[in-house]
Amino acid sequence: MFNVCSDLYEVVENLSDSSKRIEIDGLSVFHPFQPMLCERIPINNCLKVLNTSVFYIENKLDGERIQLHMKNGEFQYWSRKATQYTNAYGNNKNEGSLTPFIHDVFNPSINECILDGEMLVYDPNIDDFLPFGSLKTAILDQSDEKMKRRPCFVIFDVLYINGKCLINQPMVNRIKLLPEIMKEKYGYIMFHKREEAKTTNDIIKALEKVIELHGEGLVIKDPNSTYELGTRSKRWIKIKPEYVNSLCDELDVLIVGGYYGNGYRRGRISHFLCAVLKDKVDNEEQNKNNDDNEEDNYSDNDNDNNDLPHFVSFCKFGSGYSLNELEGKKDMPDVYIQPDHSQIVQLKATEIVPSVSYSAGVTLRFPRFEKIREDKTYKDCLTLKELVQLQNLSSGRLQTKSLDHTNTESFSLEGMTSKKKRRITAKSEISILHSFVGADTSNIDKKDSLFNNFEFCVMPGINNEKQHDLTKQKLEILIVEHGGKIIQNPHSTTTKYVIADKITLKVKNIINTKIHDVIKSQWVLDCIEKKELLEFSSRYTIFLSQKTITDLKKNMDLYGDVYTEEYSPENFKDLMQEMDKNETFNKLLKKYNSEDKHDVKMKNDKLLKIISSIEESNTKYGLLSR
Repeated sequence: MFNVCSDLYEVVENLSDSSKRIEIDGLSVFHPFQPMLCERIPINNCLKVLNTSVFYIENKLDGERIQLHMKNGEFQYWSRKATQYTNAYGNNKNEGSLTPFIHDVFNPSINECILDGEMLVYDPNIDDFLPFGSLKTAILDQSDEKMKRRPCFVIFDVLYINGKCLINQPMVNRIKLLPEIMKEKYGYIMFHKREEAKTTNDIIKALEKVIELHGEGLVIKDPNSTYELGTRSKRWIKIKPEYVNSLCDELDVLIVGGYYGNGYRRGRISHFLCAVLKDKVDNEEQNKNNDDNEEDNYSDNDNDNNDLPHFVSFCKFGSGYSLNELEGKKDMPDVYIQPDHSQIVQLKATEIVPSVSYSAGVTLRFPRFEKIREDKTYKDCLTLKELVQLQNLSSGRLQTKSLDHTNTESFSLEGMTSKKKRRITAKSEISILHSFVGADTSNIDKKDSLFNNFEFCVMPGINNEKQHDLTKQKLEILIVEHGGKIIQNPHSTTTKYVIADKITLKVKNIINTKIHDVIKSQWVLDCIEKKELLEFSSRYTIFLSQKTITDLKKNMDLYGDVYTEEYSPENFKDLMQEMDKNETFNKLLKKYNSEDKHDVKMKNDKLLKIISSIEESNTKYGLLSR
């Protein structure tokens, strides 16, 4: 009964009369319910548990589980734990951060319905969803900016329509109703995408794609499953990269303090403060910065012993260990521990996220204790430099490895195999996704010195529009053949160019540093073809650092068009396409389009004559120099 209404008072009231027979009719609008949840199952057992020939694979979303109730234009939003968020998202079309934009998406015949889904944050500037932590900021943004970040409700189930409860209907029938009762509105309310699959290998391939894109994980669903209220059902299975053995990076950090617990943990250390090692060079500056940081008081204790390296606070952990392990720590000082008297511990987590609460500037999301590293001293602690490199490697995600297809043991969940078995089983070899593997350039013969002393970092996912068979590996070999050097992760001082054809999460992270120029692969090919280093015109660039922009201004107009570059009809058309993306040009174009239609036609005719003239000049004299 509580699963249906989520109201303990109502349950008690209904049960107070023992002579009254209680009948549970199902869901009702504006009464939150306990949603159906997913079970954790090893990948190699999924088909056996589901016992179905076909299943759905969905990407696990990084948002907040929300149920949307609508009746006659009135909306209510409830969380998984029956917390109401209607004030944030809006009760009607005139209020809130979401309802005014979605009130009209329902079929006029639909008077009431209940939808189950996930509330995400959509950023129109990058046409992508943002991590869960940015949801509150998006809700509170009351500006009129059209391109601002905003809540977006992604629907994966419909449970109630016009008085009819659908929880006993198969999922395949429920989701077929969604396009009939409403329409999508991109960036505001959308249907969750899913794929049909049949084999374990389909799951493995989907998980590899999630790892490559630094996603949350997968949800595997039985198409014939009914909606089981308040149940963690085996008809829905969740698989995250951190659940799979050997996919999650392990962090060795130093315990530098502890916090006493409450309740049954009163009198014991409940949470531990951990730190990472920082270079001694920055000690004096770091001590000044940490004077007002309460969690870094242990650094002041270190001043008594200048031989000790300096540590900066990084995270707390308080889960994954037993009370017996806590008992073993009860002789610790209440708050701070000297590094040379402390212990290295191994942690795992979902990702590294920004934080102002710790001197490292980042912390762990969902950290959990793995084991004590008796084989390491405080000098072997993870360094701040290594932490930053790990964060940059996968945009904060800690699943940087790939599945080993040849070892089914790697598909089991952590903790699901016995400790004895884990001790005697050889560690499975981790293979890297081919798209991430760098080329073997050790035996490449150098043809010329075109890129001499330039260090390149070629991103995975090369997608050249003119050479469709060009890969990351082939491009790296070309660069080395012409004198360049290759590195797999850009260095802040030595890397000259980052080569990418699309903006992935990793490329976004590199752009945010504002250090490196991000250039398209076509620039490399054109330089090799013309045997010279070409200027960075707009058609070659994804991002340019401020220093590069300053250097280029003397040879470039406000559209990113280089004065000294030779033009053919082909790259002139490319230029015109790039002009469409330029804000200044679009303002002129808007003014141009508002003119009289006769004048517009005349100017269009002039533009066609210009292109024809270029083509004639090309025929007579070759390329036309601008």
